[in-house]
Amino acid sequence: MQLGLDSNWSAELHLSECLGIIGQSPVVVIEVIQARGSTPRAGGTWMLVTPELALNTIGGGHLEYESIQIARSLLRDSVMAPDQTLHPLEREFKLGASLGQCCGGALTLRTAPLDAGQSMQQLAQQLVPGMVGPSAMAEGAKLAAHCMSQVPASTYRRALEALVTFDRRDGLAAIHVPTLLIAGEHDRNAPPSVMKKMADAIRSSSYHEMKGIGHLMNLEAPDAFDGAVLNFLALPRILH
Repeated sequence: MQLGLDSNWSAELHLSECLGIIGQSPVVVIEVIQARGSTPRAGGTWMLVTPELALNTIGGGHLEYESIQIARSLLRDSVMAPDQTLHPLEREFKLGASLGQCCGGALTLRTAPLDAGQSMQQLAQQLVPGMVGPSAMAEGAKLAAHCMSQVPASTYRRALEALVTFDRRDGLAAIHVPTLLIAGEHDRNAPPSVMKKMADAIRSSSYHEMKGIGHLMNLEAPDAFDGAVLNFLALPRILH
């Protein structure tokens, strides 16, 4: 999931109350997995939907309204059939006046239950394939799924809460040490476009993109990842 939140959303949604609800309610994630042409949000943008709330935004208008209705339909299905596995839905929206958007491009949205009552092992098997790129080592993806399956469900929920409250973009300019930012070409959680913006905001930063790789780059291509880090550490530099 992308970490770039709209600046005013937390205050408007009474954050402390929202987090209490997230901890108790089923949650659906809506994610922009592809953006083409003129769109209100880039790929990787996401929002969370509970029966009571919608957190963050994918661009507003009827696009967002319809997406929330789809998400809440999934939530109702999870209540009506708690033993049934609910699969993610993907749908393309062509933007324009009919959807209340001034943009004329197209967005593909992925709507999926956060857990839908699944065990962490089931959730790992569902999520990890979408987090790795086409060039990922099979062993790395398998290890990632195993590691995720060992995370306690309560910890996973708390990690989600941390994601939706963490925003330190204003502090990037205060970083004055050499910094390496590594992006995976197919990372939808921290897309290369977002990582490039972070690099632009950090003085003396270096940006490296790993082709064919997704979000779990150190597991997908450990030799290439280690090489990028070691090359960066070996660069001559003057520390102030």
